[in-house]
Amino acid sequence: MNTERHLLFPPFRLDPVNQRLWREGQEIPLRQKTFAVLRYLLEHPDQPVTKAALLDALWPGVYVNDIAPGVCIQELRRALGDERKTPRFIATAAAVFQSSPASASHCAFASFPFVTSSTAKS
Repeated sequence: MNTERHLLFPPFRLDPVNQRLWREGQEIPLRQKTFAVLRYLLEHPDQPVTKAALLDALWPGVYVNDIAPGVCIQELRRALGDERKTPRFIATAAAVFQSSPASASHCAFASFPFVTSSTAKS
């Protein structure tokens, strides 16, 4: 029996082992780095996440244009059905991403207020 930890933020489920994002049973395709950005945000709840932190964590030792994290955030917004002007999950300002809107003033954040862990059995 295979047991995996999933992160749930309704109506989405993130499967970190298989690198998949699901919405109510339907897989949502993401590029590998875009998935990595989502996972990083979900694993750092209530913490501001700067563009530099994403670059260091997800592109270590590699020169990447500093717009790369922003491109991933745009892709995540599309995949999650989120809007920049009225964000449900991800809001941005000054290239910082954080997982709690209450503590964000001059930064961007990923708000996943209903994130829980589950164990999937297959």
